[in-house]
Amino acid sequence: MTRRLQAYILLLAIAVAVGTLYSPVQSSAAAPATYTYGNTWGNVQNDAIVAQSGDWIYFNPRNASSGENAYLYKMKKDGTSVTKTPIKAQYQLNIVNGWAYFSGSKGYYYRQKLDGTMKQNLGFKGEDIQIVNGWIYYLDAAKHSQLWKSSLDGKTKKIVTKDPVNDVQVLGDWIFYVNGKDGNKLYKIKTDGTGRTKLNNAFAVSYMLVNKDWLVYEANQRIYKLRTNGKDLSVLTEDQPGPMNTDGKFVYYANNDDDRKLYRISLDGKTKQKLTDGMTTFIHVIGYWLYFTEQVDY
Repeated sequence: MTRRLQAYILLLAIAVAVGTLYSPVQSSAAAPATYTYGNTWGNVQNDAIVAQSGDWIYFNPRNASSGENAYLYKMKKDGTSVTKTPIKAQYQLNIVNGWAYFSGSKGYYYRQKLDGTMKQNLGFKGEDIQIVNGWIYYLDAAKHSQLWKSSLDGKTKKIVTKDPVNDVQVLGDWIFYVNGKDGNKLYKIKTDGTGRTKLNNAFAVSYMLVNKDWLVYEANQRIYKLRTNGKDLSVLTEDQPGPMNTDGKFVYYANNDDDRKLYRISLDGKTKQKLTDGMTTFIHVIGYWLYFTEQVDY
């Protein structure tokens, strides 16, 4: 990798005992094996600048704010064979069936073959974009952040809920989201738009993460956890978090109370550990590895 790229972002990977995580292009451990994901929601929460396809890790070596001229790179899982691809991708990266899906020019969502051919504008501008089982779920910024879904080719689009949505995660047949119309309370709804249910009167702010048993989110400058049935709300840690991610066993977060150093805490709250001494952001989890950016200088 060139010095110029290193000047923008130092991409690091740390091997940690993070347990089993669903692969971005395989089935989710938090849902039945029939579900396929273009990327994990925890990665989407961190701008999804890293994704996996087979033996390759695809990544944007700058970040979402670097403009539309940033190319996508790929490397082997061991960090070798770093290669520039012909794809100009900013962020919100999903990879499905040989296609890269990403935000590009003027905020539109695109797809392009991994070999650089057949670039297509999918006809919408979206946020918090996650691909699950052949559908692209996104918040339509032009329509009050309502939750929509689109077919992979962009030809079919359907509204899921008219609620103004903040954070959202698709998990199997259910979608968990923060309802901006109801004081940022936690809701769930089925992917076909039925079964809309308020989970709890808890106030959620950001960085919502969900596995089959627990929701974890930031509110009031601390991390909370809540069962997916809306019960057993508790404070996981008093640390004020920045970006967060999870593998279903640990929550990884930039600790704002300790100069944004990378920490992890087990979901039972019994184990807390500092992992790095650098200022951390864009935390991605793929398999048994963390990929993140560390601020070296301004």
